[in-house]
Amino acid sequence: MIFVFLKNHKLIRNIKNIFILNVHKVNLNLQKKFQQETNINVIMSHYGLGMSGIIQNNLLHKNFLSKNENNFKKNSIFFAGSNDNQRKTRNAILFALNKLDIKNSKIITYDSNDHQKSSLSPQSYIQETCNSIINLVLAGQYNNITYRFYEVSYLNKFYLIDNHFLDLEVSNYYLEAEEFVFHNFKDLKEKIHFFLDNPQKLIDVQNKQVIAFNNFYNVNHHGGQILKYLLK
Repeated sequence: MIFVFLKNHKLIRNIKNIFILNVHKVNLNLQKKFQQETNINVIMSHYGLGMSGIIQNNLLHKNFLSKNENNFKKNSIFFAGSNDNQRKTRNAILFALNKLDIKNSKIITYDSNDHQKSSLSPQSYIQETCNSIINLVLAGQYNNITYRFYEVSYLNKFYLIDNHFLDLEVSNYYLEAEEFVFHNFKDLKEKIHFFLDNPQKLIDVQNKQVIAFNNFYNVNHHGGQILKYLLK
């Protein structure tokens, strides 16, 4: 772990702040102890928007498909991402999901070692995400949060996410996370059918997701927090 590495290599005196992505709740006590012992600030930060081509300050992203959305067939559920033997949670869910008979579902996976071969272009990825009723967000290689969480959230689209999300500090921003977190495949299947059959409930939960995300993920707010630490 980074804290042990810094101590062992005697780098502590050269550092004032550490910004960490994917903060796990289980490590919070260790982080607090490290901060007390070293007087180094440990701050939770966030991913950018990956290789999606989404521009952070593009206020028009909400209307991305406004001119052409009628030309696209709605996906009932959509996922796109890399897949390999290291992503066991993702493998199991996608394997089972492909066996379900869900009309208009679209699941796109590609080899993480050769993602250029079969991955969507940034524009196609955004179009498919915006044009999907339910977006699926799955844990990464170490059951961590992925770029897709930030991409889908920034586009203000509804998503279902696996329960590893609840192990992360970022989940604390969502007071009613259980509404869109699934704990096993049976739970995922039930939530998919529930939200497809209850569009108004989907919109209600989606609005909560959007409000929670925009409260912590924006350039001015989070950038201002980072700047305060850097200027100390």
